[in-house]
Amino acid sequence: MSAPILVLTCGGTFDKNRFTKDGKFVCGSTEVERILADTGVAAVECEEIMRKDSLDMDDEDRSKVAATVAGAASKRIVIVHGTDTMEATARALAVKNFAKTVVLTGAMRPAVFAHTDADFNLGFALGCAAVLGTGVWVAMHGEIFPAAEVTKDVDQMRFVRKA
Repeated sequence: MSAPILVLTCGGTFDKNRFTKDGKFVCGSTEVERILADTGVAAVECEEIMRKDSLDMDDEDRSKVAATVAGAASKRIVIVHGTDTMEATARALAVKNFAKTVVLTGAMRPAVFAHTDADFNLGFALGCAAVLGTGVWVAMHGEIFPAAEVTKDVDQMRFVRKA
């Protein structure tokens, strides 16, 4: 039997769930495991890489994500990532040419919010990871994009294919 899908968490809006003393909304422990438990998803492993807003991620963080992907036993990986720099991380991973299926996803609204896109995006990304071929993909709002062809449209608050 092959290894289950591995979900790697990096933080981002998806996992913003607590306030600091100065009122900043920041990443806390991941909501991924709660979502998986609530929905009965069992054939998934979860591993936290970091708890960062993606605007705070740098090349060293992207190297850490790449090393985790490279060292993972699973050939199917979902990465929960902040949306502001998701496309940069997707492109950084794509040049590594992993013989794996890597799907990045995130949320425009935190998973702890009542009207969030987090649950849907996670489920969609897991489905994509289960059926797509090798490569690096971004799965958001019911659409899947190859890493080289995606960009975030801030005005529409969604990911689109690069023109």
